[in-house]
Amino acid sequence: MDTCIVLSCGTDVLQAASENIPALVLMGLGTLLLFWGTRRGARAARRSHEDPPKALGIVRGYRIAIIGVCLSAYGAGQWWRIDWLMTVAIVICLEEIAESSFYIAALKREPTPMSLLNMKRS
Repeated sequence: MDTCIVLSCGTDVLQAASENIPALVLMGLGTLLLFWGTRRGARAARRSHEDPPKALGIVRGYRIAIIGVCLSAYGAGQWWRIDWLMTVAIVICLEEIAESSFYIAALKREPTPMSLLNMKRS
């Protein structure tokens, strides 16, 4: 009788674990992206001496790290069945992607001769 209860509990645990595999994958991937983005941004901050490329590397690393945080938050919301956490993670991720893409586009843009002239006057 006791072995039947143990086997029943074991299958329940395996079933619960198999339902949460996508959440675990998202949290693991998010953690990897967080560390990779942080490392990439920190390396860019130390390596480059010019302002636009340095800021560009930092913003790119920040964007990867934020995507990682949002993936982990979405996975945690999926794991614990917290709908508002999944919604907030998606909204923040999309907003940060849009904002950092704007910054990256601005930093990639070549300065115009007029802007260089205005910088010399200041």
